[in-house]
Amino acid sequence: MKKHLVPVMAFLALFCSVSGAGAGMIRAYYSGVTVSGTQEKENLSAGLKALLASRLNGDLIFAVDTPAEADIVIAGSYVGMASVFSVVATATGRDGRELARVSVLGDGRDELIPEVERLAKELSEKVRKNYMPISVAK
Repeated sequence: MKKHLVPVMAFLALFCSVSGAGAGMIRAYYSGVTVSGTQEKENLSAGLKALLASRLNGDLIFAVDTPAEADIVIAGSYVGMASVFSVVATATGRDGRELARVSVLGDGRDELIPEVERLAKELSEKVRKNYMPISVAK
């Protein structure tokens, strides 16, 4: 029984890893989030990058480790002034064409996560609408 279980588990593991990168998936590299107007630049930059990536990764977009592997590059910026903030995210195709740009405004730290969630949803919808694989675009 155990002899047959190992090959089956190996096949399932391989199948699951390949199916996540199947047709219709867009590979995204998250280049980072630039932060200005706050003392917590490094922590906020890393946190926003992770938050944006976690909200975008799903049935359409999945993260890759390098720009060379990516179909699109996603970059962001955060500007804070007093309690008000602005977050902008841009998705760019391999050909350098901007596919989507979304911005949100908020007032206070309590609004940051909901606004980034809204930004991610809008960005994903715009990417879905505007993305065309290079092989189809030519």
